[in-house]
Amino acid sequence: MTQAKNEQIKSKRRVVDHGEVFTAEREVNAMLDLVKQETERIDSTFLEPACGNGNFLAAILKRKLAVVNIIGKGKPGIWESESIRALMSVYGVDLLPDNVEECQLRLYGIWNEAYSKACKKDCSDRWLNVLIGPADATSIDLSSPSAVTFFSVSKDKECPSETQVIVPCRSVR
Repeated sequence: MTQAKNEQIKSKRRVVDHGEVFTAEREVNAMLDLVKQETERIDSTFLEPACGNGNFLAAILKRKLAVVNIIGKGKPGIWESESIRALMSVYGVDLLPDNVEECQLRLYGIWNEAYSKACKKDCSDRWLNVLIGPADATSIDLSSPSAVTFFSVSKDKECPSETQVIVPCRSVR
């Protein structure tokens, strides 16, 4: 179930059952403007503890990619590695798996569209699994000591290895 632009609820039932109300774009941008300098640092980490379908994370990623577009203009290798660092610096948690999946695909879509424009080629399908993880890896068990793992890419690397799994959004149980 996708949320129409600027709608703050998916259904009354979800509000009653889960307290799910999405933050409007105007409020998202006003709040992010309070920490504007951090939203424009590629490696500044953000954790959204109730990410929903990614309103905050999408806005943060767009701001970071605007910076990547400046420093990586005409340099596809630099653009790619810096954009992946930007994507890897946003994390989200949500109770509802459909929100997590929607958020993951939304973030990937933002990154992939920017990638296609900057690198003048389509992104390989393998990046979908590398960047957001396989479809069966969208939930974590918080009772496990290894439930949350953060990944990083050195500035020296062109891009992360295929064995790394970067999952910006997870549901919890």
